Formats: sequence, C-alpha cells, structure tokens
Amino acid sequence: FVAGMQKVGNGGMTVTLMSSTPAPPARNDNSWELEVTTTSGPFDGTIVVTPFMPDHRHGTPIEAVVTPVAGTPGRFTATPINLFMPGLWEVTLDMTPTGGGATDSVVFRFCIPS
Repeated sequence: FVAGMQKVGNGGMTVTLMSSTPAPPARNDNSWELEVTTTSGPFDGTIVVTPFMPDHRHGTPIEAVVTPVAGTPGRFTATPINLFMPGLWEVTLDMTPTGGGATDSVVFRFCIPS
C-alpha cells in the first residue's frame, strides 16, 4: 500500500486511493478516501464497493457507504470496507456517471495479515 496508488479502468476512469484508515488496509473495518477522474475531468456519479475473497469465494455482509466529499469534485469517502478475515481481498469499485454514460470499474488487491 502506498497513498496515491492508482488503478485505471477499461473505460478510462482513474481511481486514486488517496488514504486508508488504517494504513495499510487491515483486518476489520477500513475507511478510504478516493479520487476519481474521467478523461474529461472529475467524476460525478455513484460508486459501489465490493470486497471479495477469491480464495474463499465470498465477500462481506457489510455494505460500504460511499459519500462525496463536499467542495471537492471527484473525491469520495468509502466506509466501512470490511475485510474481516486474513488473506487476499479484491476490492472492486464500480462507477456509474450521473445522467448515464459509460460505467467503469477497477480492482484494488490487498493481502490482509492475521
């Protein structure tokens, strides 16, 4: 984990993980601050966060709430991102622009120690 790490979706959206509390992401509840940009500027829309453990083939029953950061276009907080077990987690962010348009997604992968 490095603050500022980025993933680019197939649709051209760039997601930057600005910060994580705790840092690096750890077992149980995490809060992330994200910055999402499109080819035309800051992203405006909804983001769905889906944590999943590919080795165990399950996610988490706790839904993360994604909230825009007031006064900062393209910035969002996501909490709680519940990584309740040690192991490899894939956290998918699915982004849907306001008013329609192409959706995009990225995946951040973290190994959570016990």
